[in-house]
Amino acid sequence: MASPVLPPLSTAITVGTNTLVGLRPQAEPFVVSGVWGRVFDGWKAQLAKLRARAADELRASRLASASEDSLRELAASEFYASLPSDPTRAVGTVTLTRPFAGDMQGGPIAQGFRFKLNADPAASPPVQGAAYESTAPIWVNATDTTVYVPIQGTTTGPGGNIPRYQGRAAPAIVLADTLPDPLSTFTVAGSDAAGGSSGVEDADLRQLCSAMAAGQWNATDPALLAGSLLDAGVKHAIMLDDITLGQVILRVADVSWASSAMLQRRVLQALKDHPWLGFGCRASVQPIYNRLIAVRADVMLTDPKHTASMQEIQANISKALRAYFDNRKKFYLVYAESIGGVIARADERIMSCPAAHVVDVHTGVEFTYTPAQAAANRVHWYLTDDALSLSVKAAS
Repeated sequence: MASPVLPPLSTAITVGTNTLVGLRPQAEPFVVSGVWGRVFDGWKAQLAKLRARAADELRASRLASASEDSLRELAASEFYASLPSDPTRAVGTVTLTRPFAGDMQGGPIAQGFRFKLNADPAASPPVQGAAYESTAPIWVNATDTTVYVPIQGTTTGPGGNIPRYQGRAAPAIVLADTLPDPLSTFTVAGSDAAGGSSGVEDADLRQLCSAMAAGQWNATDPALLAGSLLDAGVKHAIMLDDITLGQVILRVADVSWASSAMLQRRVLQALKDHPWLGFGCRASVQPIYNRLIAVRADVMLTDPKHTASMQEIQANISKALRAYFDNRKKFYLVYAESIGGVIARADERIMSCPAAHVVDVHTGVEFTYTPAQAAANRVHWYLTDDALSLSVKAAS
């Protein structure tokens, strides 16, 4: 067992009492229950405060244990890393189209034109309603049949993010205001929004510091990661090589695992404006693709009485699985054997997980390890709210 970083208080007190008894043997009976004991009790109280302060300083000096203000100070002083603490808004684009006709007219779409995303709590995952507004005035020519309107959420936070899932249509933004008469035939043909967050969390800073540790010195792969994570709306980033076009593909997503074309352009521009992208190097910023999965598992409980607490146990399992699917650096790699271990460790009332099955919701195909194509594309596997099915038994 490794030696403690800070010695226990008893070590210092023992040295003091031994020294006293060595100098004054007649004081030994009074060290524990006499007047000398009061002196050492006072020293022990003082040392306890000093030791607690030293422990706080040690925690604050390590990336894994520092938190809140101490982590921000550590990130700024040791890694030259900082993120704006304010919450961010989702940004995206609404695509408007109209059929071609001989009598088409042009006109303006004013800045501040409103859009909305209708809530659908029954969907899986649930869709939270959101409101958006255009961020620039748009002039539509008489011959235009397609218009791209830049938008942002009217409020900060992740509620305006729209994650997209392979094999499933994404929720669509709709008009909240009425277009002027010359443009009334336009309808929404496509939309995206991403980058909204509630602010910077400790995990975001730790991830940025890890990238800055290697990426701040040269235009390397870690530099691209660091440059992308400096955007407060980006919470997930990963790279892969495009040997066909000779470039690096940087896939990014926000806290909701959503990505929009505007967020991607913002990240790419930041990489070019600063020395994150090396001279003559090429990079493409693309979304992280999500794919819905379900988990079926057999669970053995330590005692039959725990069956009455299955709602709580299942909640703990869901929490552990989400951490496994979302919080690992190589989130795109999934193994059924690992899933069984995650479930078995999710709650102390679980004895074992004899079998665990991961199913692709779109195809219905069960896999024991990540499909090769999905791993190559860095797919994020998303466990939907109702996609955990447990077969429960209890040890007799």
